[in-house]
Amino acid sequence: MQNIYIEICYIYSNKILQTAHMLSDSVEQFLQSKLFLGTPVQGKNTQKLKPWYNFLYVADLRDAVKIGITVDISRRNEEINKNDAMIKYMWNMPTNMEVEAFVKVILANFTKKYTNQKYRTEIFYLPITPFILFVRIAILYIFLKKQYIPIGDNQRLLDTLDAYLNRARLQQIKYNDYIYRQQDNSTLKKKMA
Repeated sequence: MQNIYIEICYIYSNKILQTAHMLSDSVEQFLQSKLFLGTPVQGKNTQKLKPWYNFLYVADLRDAVKIGITVDISRRNEEINKNDAMIKYMWNMPTNMEVEAFVKVILANFTKKYTNQKYRTEIFYLPITPFILFVRIAILYIFLKKQYIPIGDNQRLLDTLDAYLNRARLQQIKYNDYIYRQQDNSTLKKKMA
């Protein structure tokens, strides 16, 4: 009887260890979660999903958007408001730095490289809606690639995302039949800055 108990404990502990790093039980469940969808920032809507999670946010700068990370979304929104900007959307997650870094690399062509503007690597010249949708795609890609969520029958999805996102940089984004193109970051702009 004791051997059966030990074997059951062993099987159970292995199952826990195999799924301990998972942030969702399935891709389908993940796609319905706040980890993927995020949430609009409205007033004091700054609840953390887990106490140790931090925030990834998108701020509206009128003609551009800014991506950033913070541990305190309310405080950061007050700071950004001083510059006539406002945080419009946020995700609360354990991988906020990883997602921000990925977005900054893959969308680098949508920044103005040769400027003295503060946060120039975090400011993207795209409308906010396609930018938020792209951040969601980046989150899904990272969570699948790093196996934070189980791939299951979604290897084809990961392969498709990998084909588009595992490259140096994007040059255009299509949203609602409109194509948003990268910034003109030619060396001539560098000389003029």
